Amino acid sequence: MRQFKPLPLVGRGLGRGLFLTSTIALKKRREAIWTTASGTSISVTVSAFSAHLAQLINNAIPNATTELSMTGNASLHTFAIGDVHGRADLLEEMLSGIAGKARDETIDYQIVFLGDIMDRGPESRKALDLVIATLRDRPGSKLIRGNHDALPLLILDETDPAVQADLVNHWQDLGGSEAMLSYGLPRGAAITADEIRRRFGDERLQCLRAAERYVELDHHILVHAGLKPGIPLAEQDARTLTWIRGEFLNASASFGKIVVHGHTITASERVEIFPNRIAIDTGAFATNILSALHISPSGDVAVLQVAEVRPGSCHFQEGRPLKRSHDDDADKFF
Repeated sequence: MRQFKPLPLVGRGLGRGLFLTSTIALKKRREAIWTTASGTSISVTVSAFSAHLAQLINNAIPNATTELSMTGNASLHTFAIGDVHGRADLLEEMLSGIAGKARDETIDYQIVFLGDIMDRGPESRKALDLVIATLRDRPGSKLIRGNHDALPLLILDETDPAVQADLVNHWQDLGGSEAMLSYGLPRGAAITADEIRRRFGDERLQCLRAAERYVELDHHILVHAGLKPGIPLAEQDARTLTWIRGEFLNASASFGKIVVHGHTITASERVEIFPNRIAIDTGAFATNILSALHISPSGDVAVLQVAEVRPGSCHFQEGRPLKRSHDDDADKFF
């Protein structure tokens, strides 16, 4: 039997967690400054046309994606993998580790990617290719579309040149330049719809277009960002599923099933378990830690993590989740 050691509690890379500490108003965009516990700052910019972007998403995505119920299978295990953000090295080790664990335990399984496969990290192209190979080779596996995965499609589908240019700028703010570098676009070269179409190719774009809105299991709902409280699952809009933060993260009411999500990096760099949700985005692009949740058919869960222990060397092991409560006012989200 393969043996696992729990991850140490100390952080790696940029520190023990990311905390929103300030926002700076800029001429064309808003810059959020995230600071790690070790004092390192990371800036994340958000374009000023976010309200218009929300409308674009809701107009463009609902008919192109589906919701998927995968309930009633008494023997199938699910491994939900958090935001990859171009860290193909961590994803490759995670997929290999899961396969080895499944062989050792003689279990049948499927992979569900919670989205944001691309941007920010250095290997978006390879990361998406690993996803495509998994969807092909592991029956039942699914990709849930994240907000980053949607942006290239919005650019391709936009017919207004001015709006398309804004979308390109927004994507660059969110790490699209790094993604296009991985596809061979020279640094500083213009990102255009033609370049995206040519460099991504039909298979990758089709994979993104075919992505799910969410995946429903017997005991859990798997989604990229979260759900809007009080709205039935089937009526959740695309903007909510791919972008929501505070209203979902601060909600203490039940969503009917436990929601497993990414999108918002956990402050602890560990998977965080709340009474109504489980957050598994541990900020792979910044922390060098990629997390996944093993969901058994009974609904029991276990955490798996891959950490870069030194450049070029990654280690797959069990992780220790952090159990959280909504009563902690210090961790409210806005």
